[in-house]
Amino acid sequence: MSEISRSRRKFLKTTSAFASAPLVLPNLISSASPNGKLNHAVIGSDGQGWSDLNNISSHPNVHITAICDVDTSRMAKAAAKFPDARKYQDWRELLDAEGDKIDSVQVAIPDHMHASVSIAAMKKNKHVYCEKGLTRTFQEAVDVYDTIKETGMILQLGHQN
Repeated sequence: MSEISRSRRKFLKTTSAFASAPLVLPNLISSASPNGKLNHAVIGSDGQGWSDLNNISSHPNVHITAICDVDTSRMAKAAAKFPDARKYQDWRELLDAEGDKIDSVQVAIPDHMHASVSIAAMKKNKHVYCEKGLTRTFQEAVDVYDTIKETGMILQLGHQN
């Protein structure tokens, strides 16, 4: 590698680090303690929910606190992998009972429920990771948007291809 190529790479690395600092530093300053864990609940634990659960739980700072699925046979695999997680068959019970014990929820249930469950979770001050098919109607999209603005919660939409 020539000296010019090395100099260009060094220049690009240095400038990109300085350019991204204003974007990264505010998030680091306002973030929770790096020693803390994110307590996460799962609503829909099979199919894409199982895949999402495995990806999310692979992060060392994530603790799976609760699992919810209306079908206990579909929940069995997740319950075996996370035996300490509390189990629910009704997402409303999960949100009520886990209120101050969770920070975020994953919504991977049939599409027609995505908006209502995501809105309910955000209104309980939970960040949401929801699978695609977030809304069925324009009004649901407006309601989701209004809830995000009202609560300040983060909603991420998953879309695997």
